[in-house]
Amino acid sequence: IIFIYSSPPEKYELLKTRGISMKLGILASRDAADQASGVIWKRPHIAAASFILLIIIDFAIITETGGNMKGTFITIEGPDGAGKSTAAAHIRDSLEARGIDCLLTREPGGSVIAEQIRSILLDPGNTAMDPVTEAILYAAARRQHLVEVVRPALESGRTVICDRFVDSSLAYQGIGRNLGFDLVWQINEPAIQDTMPDVTILVDIGEEEARRRVKARGVTDRFDLEDRMFRERVHQGFLETARRFPDRIAVIDGEQSEKQVAADSLRVLEQRGLLHGPRPEGTQRTTDRQD
Repeated sequence: IIFIYSSPPEKYELLKTRGISMKLGILASRDAADQASGVIWKRPHIAAASFILLIIIDFAIITETGGNMKGTFITIEGPDGAGKSTAAAHIRDSLEARGIDCLLTREPGGSVIAEQIRSILLDPGNTAMDPVTEAILYAAARRQHLVEVVRPALESGRTVICDRFVDSSLAYQGIGRNLGFDLVWQINEPAIQDTMPDVTILVDIGEEEARRRVKARGVTDRFDLEDRMFRERVHQGFLETARRFPDRIAVIDGEQSEKQVAADSLRVLEQRGLLHGPRPEGTQRTTDRQD
């Protein structure tokens, strides 16, 4: 436990692995004890101490891997054509006008390696890409972006505004590609670990209006080639994320004017108390979990 608390941030992944190994070792001792004399589990005070140790290990890992994030993490989600990128830029400008240090970034991409993965994912020529391959590549880009860009910014106290995050994978690959929420979440768990947004603004738009906007801008990536049924499934996927994570995700009508969408987004941030710069010292962000 002392080792976990005293180690530098770059060892978090190793710490998590070691913590899990410690836990498995404690649990495995039960089988060994049963096969031998049964000493540990026939003595309630030793069994209780073992379980308390498991809890302490979990607390140490969670504290050291997610509890040191001082900044605010805001994500903007929505189907293609919803206007989320424009909304993200408006939010950035409004927060900076209040003196809040912001970083506006995007997924997939946001770092050199992640942008290279993005080019593969969105290339209109890659229509033969398997859905699971697609989901894994998105998770890989997300992980690289997170460790290179997002986490360092949050640790320094900056407000990070990210155009798309894991909810897009749940909607596009989970529902759009019919892989299911559970599988896509499992693929992304090692990528995001306990780093989840403080708030997610879902810019909602109907499939017909989204299709009209996408058509007006022309084909720009592989997803623009998808049919109406796929886009409708993605739309329903985003609505499902909002139903599953209502405490984190706020839904905004994307068919309003850009100005109104921006105003509604800022209202959400104000209601969540996120318009006042870095998070107070000693507070921790909450995490969503798929159980």
